[in-house]
Amino acid sequence: MRAGAYHRLTPLGALLVMLFGAFALAAYDARAQESRQPEKVVMAWGDVPPLSMQGRDGAPTGFVIELARLLAAKVGFELELRQYPSVPDIAAAQRRGETDMLVGVGMGPAFRDSNLASDVISEVQIRLAIRSEDVEHFDPRSLSGVRIAVIPPTMAANPELFPEATVVEEPGPEAALLALLNGDVDAISYPVNVMFGMTRSARLDGRIAFVGEPLLTLRRKVLVHQSRAELLAPINAALRQFERDGTLDALRAKYLITNPEPVPEVLMVGVHYVPPFAYFNESNEATGFAVEVLRDLAQLAGLKLAFVPVTDEEFGRGPVAGVADILPLMAWNTAREERMDFTYPIHRVPFSIFTRANSPYQPQRLEDLDGLKVAVEIGKNTTLLAEAQGGLDLVYVEGKDGTMNALLDGRADATLSPTNAFWSHVERSGMRDRFKVSATPFFVSESSPALRLGLGEIRERLNAVIPGYLLSDPYARHQADWLGPPVFWTKQRIWLAGAGSLCLVVLLLGLAIWQKRQRARARERQARLLQHSRQLEILVDELERSNRELDSFADIASHDLKEPLRAIHWQVGALQERIRAANEEVPGEVARIADLCMQMEETIRALLASSQHRGKGQDRGDINTEALVEEIHRDLSELIGACGGRFLVETPLPHVHASRAKAKVVFQNLIANGFIYNTSDRPTVRIGYLTPELQDASGLVHVFYVKDNGIGIAPQDQSRIFKPGVRGDFKPERPLPGATGSGLGLSFAKDILESYGQLITFESEPGRGTSFYFSFPNAIGDHNDAPSAAQMADAI
Repeated sequence: MRAGAYHRLTPLGALLVMLFGAFALAAYDARAQESRQPEKVVMAWGDVPPLSMQGRDGAPTGFVIELARLLAAKVGFELELRQYPSVPDIAAAQRRGETDMLVGVGMGPAFRDSNLASDVISEVQIRLAIRSEDVEHFDPRSLSGVRIAVIPPTMAANPELFPEATVVEEPGPEAALLALLNGDVDAISYPVNVMFGMTRSARLDGRIAFVGEPLLTLRRKVLVHQSRAELLAPINAALRQFERDGTLDALRAKYLITNPEPVPEVLMVGVHYVPPFAYFNESNEATGFAVEVLRDLAQLAGLKLAFVPVTDEEFGRGPVAGVADILPLMAWNTAREERMDFTYPIHRVPFSIFTRANSPYQPQRLEDLDGLKVAVEIGKNTTLLAEAQGGLDLVYVEGKDGTMNALLDGRADATLSPTNAFWSHVERSGMRDRFKVSATPFFVSESSPALRLGLGEIRERLNAVIPGYLLSDPYARHQADWLGPPVFWTKQRIWLAGAGSLCLVVLLLGLAIWQKRQRARARERQARLLQHSRQLEILVDELERSNRELDSFADIASHDLKEPLRAIHWQVGALQERIRAANEEVPGEVARIADLCMQMEETIRALLASSQHRGKGQDRGDINTEALVEEIHRDLSELIGACGGRFLVETPLPHVHASRAKAKVVFQNLIANGFIYNTSDRPTVRIGYLTPELQDASGLVHVFYVKDNGIGIAPQDQSRIFKPGVRGDFKPERPLPGATGSGLGLSFAKDILESYGQLITFESEPGRGTSFYFSFPNAIGDHNDAPSAAQMADAI
């Protein structure tokens, strides 16, 4: 039994043994693979911008540093960066195996015996770099006797590249650049992008030019020492992945691992629509403050320009070859400085906080925006300022339309924008009154022309003429024409004033003498002014006396003339009654005498009213206009009844602060005219008061209106109806009480209202009626907010 059982178990046991062995072998292979996985990879680096350098925080950065970190994360090793003082030291460490990996170099002869190379990560040119001032007479095709600096053991140091030249070995690119600028050598053989990055970081790129055809095209790779050969395959796999997903392209663009484009003969200037700084006018000509300033600078620097339009997106990216070489004006910041060049500043741009006009918020500083939604333009300086502030609830939008609409539709409570640019945009949209701005700018940036990288020589030519130009009359004129009166004490004028302070010391003595003479002249002027003042007092007294005499004359004349006129009018009326009693027809001459008496009486009343409303305001008080209008209604009852008219008060009427007599003159003249100059079947006059809820087509608010359905005002009369003595040609079909006048009523009304600082206006269509709009000062303590003259003028 046991033997049989043993034999029956043998195949099962064998299977178990095989499975156990397979698992054990797999675990062993995993442990072996784990033991072969590199725990640390050492890479050399030095100060070779833009490949590697120290960042603002002191930590290493650059193209090769960032790519090495990406490889470490992708492949799965720990990266140790080891700094060396020079390029030869870096190369020697990699040859000896002191370091394991070197990123962004060519597979030159010095590395072939000890290193393995990855796939290509970038291609750059090796060309001769010379001083900018030597470009005109330097011939790269004839190098006999030319001293060329090289940095061994780089591929650019190969003497076979320039067999006729005199080779001068330098310990590093910094020493080679110093030798070139000092005149110890005539040219440098080195990768273009490295030399450009190094000179740009030192602001020396304007002193260097690259000439001739490429001596060599260098294919940059990742070198791995033979002792770490197992790294090569996963590094290549990672590089291929970075190439597919765009990571390598982004790094090349970020660190300029390309060859800068040469300086063109005609520079393309990209014009973005930002009036009043830059835009194309109706004639398709580039203009604006920044454009005109750049034109002047280019002429002074001997540059040729051509202007082309650029989109919002292109402007946000900055100037690049193939799109634009220069942008006329852009605000400087550290992020933009990495992608483009800036000249000396030519303009200071204030940034403000904007909110809706009816918003309860009034933020003045960025700190006041906590808890609010803030709209910012993508890619603009305001976004960087807001992000640097931290803690803000940001709403990202495109363009000025985006910020404006985000406020209007409530997606944002505030927005940050260049002050003048935002006001200009909303004014073009006709919506300036819908926004308000912080009392003072929260930030002021300096703006200047922005150049694409590789135009250092152009930057320096512009910088050479900018300081003097900023003190010139053309620049001041551009500021006045496009931006208003310029701020006199700019930074440039401050240092100019400091330089002239010594001259002021010399002028002090002359100034003291001049001031003594000026004081003597001032005393003479004061004496003359005193004499004129006394003469003016005499004239004022004379005017007041004349006014008193005129008032007295008007009172006496009106009284003395009224008495005999009334007697004549009574006698004529009695004569008419006697003629009618005799059943005889009243002669036309008698009726004419009665009409003339009525006109004379109206003229005398107008003369007296003119005298009354020339007062100085001592008779002002709070007036209940509803009671006043009701009184006028009673006074005009005969006129309204005679014409079969209708008088409507359509709204509650507020109290006003004025002379009651003057207010009655205004209302009564306008109401009476509505009935007199009217041929409709039922003449109607409507009176009311406009409020924000009750608006009229006139566009005015907080004013009275008197509207009629009469004959209207003829177009040829509309410009002169407020002039004294002007009357319409219309005559009623039947005599109306008070229908005869002197043509002074509307003139009096206008004078009265203007004496209170108010306005009167009208709308009229012949045959359709007339609407008058006017305002009086509010009563003391009233809160109806009647408009000022300026506000009414704006509304009109």
